[in-house]
Amino acid sequence: MKNSLDPDVQKNCLQTLSNLLEDPICAAEVTKNTQFSWPSLLALMQSKFLAIQHAALRTVDQLICRYKDQVVQKTFRTSTGVLDLCDILESYEFRDVHALVLGVLRNYVETEENASHLYQSGCILRLLAYLEMALPAMKPYCLAVLTKMSYTANGREALFNTETDMVFCHQLLSSSVELLADAAMGVANMTQLLASAVRMCDNTNIIDALCAILADESAVWFYIRLNALKAIVELCRVIPKAAFTVIEPKSFNAIRNVNRRFAQTPIEAQTLAVQCYINLEIYHVSKKAMINGDFIAELLAILQRPDISLKILTCTVLTGLMTEEVARDLFTLKKGEDVISKNLRIEHIGLSTALCAFIIASVSNEGADIYLDLGTIHYMVENRQARYVVSAWEPALEAIFRHHPSAKLAYTGRLDINDFTQEGFYCAKRLGDRFPSIKAVMSQTGRPRNPVFICLFQQPPHDPGSGTDVRSTPRLSEPKLSASSGRMRFASVPDDADLREYLLKLRLWFGDPARSLHYFEIEDAHYEVRLEKFNFLQSDLASPIIGLGYVKCGGPLERALLYKVLADRIGLPCALYRSSSAYAWCEVGVPEIDPEEDHEKVHNFPAGLLRSNYIVDLMQNPGRLIPRGGRDARKICGPVCSPPYTARKLPSVCRCEKKCH
Repeated sequence: MKNSLDPDVQKNCLQTLSNLLEDPICAAEVTKNTQFSWPSLLALMQSKFLAIQHAALRTVDQLICRYKDQVVQKTFRTSTGVLDLCDILESYEFRDVHALVLGVLRNYVETEENASHLYQSGCILRLLAYLEMALPAMKPYCLAVLTKMSYTANGREALFNTETDMVFCHQLLSSSVELLADAAMGVANMTQLLASAVRMCDNTNIIDALCAILADESAVWFYIRLNALKAIVELCRVIPKAAFTVIEPKSFNAIRNVNRRFAQTPIEAQTLAVQCYINLEIYHVSKKAMINGDFIAELLAILQRPDISLKILTCTVLTGLMTEEVARDLFTLKKGEDVISKNLRIEHIGLSTALCAFIIASVSNEGADIYLDLGTIHYMVENRQARYVVSAWEPALEAIFRHHPSAKLAYTGRLDINDFTQEGFYCAKRLGDRFPSIKAVMSQTGRPRNPVFICLFQQPPHDPGSGTDVRSTPRLSEPKLSASSGRMRFASVPDDADLREYLLKLRLWFGDPARSLHYFEIEDAHYEVRLEKFNFLQSDLASPIIGLGYVKCGGPLERALLYKVLADRIGLPCALYRSSSAYAWCEVGVPEIDPEEDHEKVHNFPAGLLRSNYIVDLMQNPGRLIPRGGRDARKICGPVCSPPYTARKLPSVCRCEKKCH
């Protein structure tokens, strides 16, 4: 091939060399051969015979695509290869091979070193000049070379120095449809260089142009509209000005239409649109613009589609929005808990993790009630495998329990020192397989079987026209019903004036150093409690629930509940436990004070760090503190093997190997 001038010989040699390069082993032997050199091969690219030109360009392309062959790459960079290719582009005589030449250059700039070499050799400026004067059919090939350079860091730096990023922007504003895909992709890639992103946004209306392309129904998705959307996503990620432009009604509507009309859009576009929402949440202004009922409803609609990756991204968007209280209210208003509950039953670790992270960020008192009513809490408690596999499963369950201590007591059998009872806290005397919501309890038909105790301290507003004063304690035969806020907003419940009186007395007694909690007992207290007493209360109150203040005859559970709710109101560190065989007790955290210290010195202890160390005797000698682990403590707490009394099926036989009694 070096010595022969016969065109047929040259063509056959090129074809043979090309065939050898098709095989990896043979290709390695060819490039290692000492006889291999570039000049003779490059000279044939400018042959007057078109077939030889095609064969030479194809062979050169095969060689430079061996990116891991450092010998080939280094020798080509030291040769005149890229200059010869640009010379061919500038020659009108070789216009028939311009597309092949541009294809070779496009493959050449794949690596960082080659992209830098193309810039250092001055070929980028020559390509830009060719883009201006080339025939319309060749412009897409030329722009593809420049776009390919934008995939590498060195290439982006070179394009920025030659202001090629502005060329991408101008091509988006042109009427040439063939150039839109590569131009949009070039803008998306150049955004990774911050200086270039700032220049494009400051000097052009790039966002408006991209949104116009995205909204154009006549444009194809692959890859014109898809690349335009990708450019919008990248610009919103780094440029606040771009994000503020995107949230304007016309532009934002174009992005929202991607998921509104999901039947006509590819899944890749739907994913990019949701990613755009994630990027918009970086900025407070754009995030605030997304907090509205319609947008929340659209996100919930996306969660109901089958694609798992799209669901995970949508969970990320919703999680970011839930930092605002308004967003949490809108989420509940649009019945978002129902959608989350259904998706949580899909067995996918990534999706379950995203959903649990969302629950942690969004759960509220009202939302916890809904999760309980939907059976979500029961499902999360019973799904033991997910609790071990999904790292966020247990924290999500704890987040729900923080907002619903009633459910925590029912499903775990305890309320720790840091678990505080709230207004509307309730507890069932007997538990079944599931713990009902207070709404389900209130909607029971017929005579209720088991009593439900509720904690209500709030005094209902006084109605002057009623002729009664709610500050007085009503008799059981004349119950006063009031609408309470929070989780009891939907039901009328008996006003519990006695419970408020207990709290008032307790606060007064704690204000008197001469008195102690030992003297705090319910008047006329009795230890024998029969279920008929509670049935009478329920009938007399005309309500399936009983306020704690109405219970004058209390057993271990009723006394422990009363002690816990009162202790939470006065700031006494108290934990509540409930186990099988009707055992219920309270434990308190009492700091150990050095007896040698001054007794008049005021000590401040962080309540959140205290641990329970005493059990409160609420039955035999009310108010007496008993150290944990002793014989007297066992009488109150029951056998050590006694499992917690929870809303689940319990083992019928004790298999504990310890001495239970």
